Amino acid sequence: MKKLSLLAIGNSFTVNAFHYLDQLLRESKLKNYKIAYLWFGGASLKQHYQNIINDERAYSYLKWESDKPFYTRYNASLKEILTSEKWEIITLQQVSYLSGDINSIEPTLTNLIKEIRKNIANNEVRFGYHYTWAYQKGSSHPNFDFYQNNQMKMAAMILKTIEDVVLKNAAIEFVIPAGAAIENVRKTAIGDNLNLDDGFHLNELGCYVAGLAWLKKLTKVDLNNVGFIPEGITKTEFEIIKKAVCDAYYNKLDAK
Repeated sequence: MKKLSLLAIGNSFTVNAFHYLDQLLRESKLKNYKIAYLWFGGASLKQHYQNIINDERAYSYLKWESDKPFYTRYNASLKEILTSEKWEIITLQQVSYLSGDINSIEPTLTNLIKEIRKNIANNEVRFGYHYTWAYQKGSSHPNFDFYQNNQMKMAAMILKTIEDVVLKNAAIEFVIPAGAAIENVRKTAIGDNLNLDDGFHLNELGCYVAGLAWLKKLTKVDLNNVGFIPEGITKTEFEIIKKAVCDAYYNKLDAK
């Protein structure tokens, strides 16, 4: 890949995934990239749809570019950011507690994409979907009971929702398997130690796993050549994470 122009529309799980992404892209030697996200805390697909219909200035907007300073602004709207740049990739995601609710995706995902297409400057835009992670065992999230407070059940329901509903949407061309990478790491010696005390947002280690999953899917870079490893992550942990991310990547969930 010679360049990347990406806008992610999401919530705090998007923020987690992007925590190290700029540094990872920089170290991957990608010379021309622009990545950004629109963040609305706790936003579901339905909320994003309502926001674009009503042109709500509800978002924080953060953007990183390979050759320009970091940019941030508040009270941004979906419509204005969609028209401000010629985005080549747009990613969407469901809010975490509904990510495994098979009835929560459609028709909202289809309707949201239709509204986005009305407001984009690039008709060749590609749509991707952020596959998010199940909660940590014992998580305090109030909606964990939808999954019977069972991490494995939640992980299985998220995957089924993606396979049975998300990938049936003709507009979704690929899935970024951050959630699969997290689950793969949990099965290793690192264990279920990737979250903050709330049991659903990611800690620094978890953010690195998610960031590498995004990097691999977007650029196809050889992770052996990754030059950035955050302080505190050992070489042994990096090798475990690298394998987990590659296993998630090669177990492809692509619609096309």
